[in-house]
Amino acid sequence: MPTGDVMCRFGVVPDNADFDSSLLGYRKNLTRDDAIDHLDERHAYVAIYNPENDADYRPVIEGLLGEIAVATEPFEHCINGYSSYIFISARGSVTPYHMDREMNFLFQIRGRKSARLRDPNDDAVMSPAERDHLFTPCNDARPAYRAEPDALAMHFQLEPGLGVHHPIIAPHLVHTGSELSISLAITFRTPRSDDWSDAHRFNEQMRRLGLHAGRVGRSALIDKTKARASRAARRAKNILRILMK
Repeated sequence: MPTGDVMCRFGVVPDNADFDSSLLGYRKNLTRDDAIDHLDERHAYVAIYNPENDADYRPVIEGLLGEIAVATEPFEHCINGYSSYIFISARGSVTPYHMDREMNFLFQIRGRKSARLRDPNDDAVMSPAERDHLFTPCNDARPAYRAEPDALAMHFQLEPGLGVHHPIIAPHLVHTGSELSISLAITFRTPRSDDWSDAHRFNEQMRRLGLHAGRVGRSALIDKTKARASRAARRAKNILRILMK
């Protein structure tokens, strides 16, 4: 795998660490070989990005994706994009609190993990403004960890052969058990989740203009209209950028 597709970190990471910078922030100038050869000793965590790019792994992962597509067909009629990740983590490791902008299935292969998921539509977990801001390219886009709503979380105990579905932007926090853990995550998008994403971007733009924006998810028609407007604005901006070169 290319160097940039295999990331690692070392040491104990707190629950409230910044997820986006944790892999680089806890690297400590150690190498992938250090992580793999001294996983427990270094308290290492290895994340392999897009293993489906490997010819041996692709048919396995796409086979799993096919099973996901069949299982989700009653709710999501088409999967139009996906990525996968393999996580190898020492005992007691933490995946800091964060939320993904795609839907996700986390499958446990070896060892055990506990996953805590919060309801992304609960305003005590994330406000409507935080949900909209999540889809901007800003460095502070993900809301920070707050311990207060943890009583509202759903708790899942994962062992080999079990997995858990993460709805789009569902905040979650994952802890590895007392032994080495290997897990596989498959994130995916659908036309409906794409509409939600662009509707949130539309809302964020309205907020910047001081206008009220109705919350995403209440009306499929309104969400689709917002998404189309957001995409049209992006296309117009790209055309202007090209013309001004």
